Amino acid sequence: MIPYFPQPEYHLFGPFTVHAFGTIVAVAVIVGWRMVVARARAKRLDPELVQDLLSYVLLCG
Repeated sequence: MIPYFPQPEYHLFGPFTVHAFGTIVAVAVIVGWRMVVARARAKRLDPELVQDLLSYVLLCG
């Protein structure tokens, strides 16, 4: 059985709550996005085209 460890939550105001896992996922997406664009520039690809592709991938899952 996998043990369950409760994740911290931050109650901002009203019904809005920020979960630690969601924050980690958001940071990972931003760091990955920047890494892909930097690698595209290093390989002399069009960064705008790569960012368009990344936005489609992010929206479509």
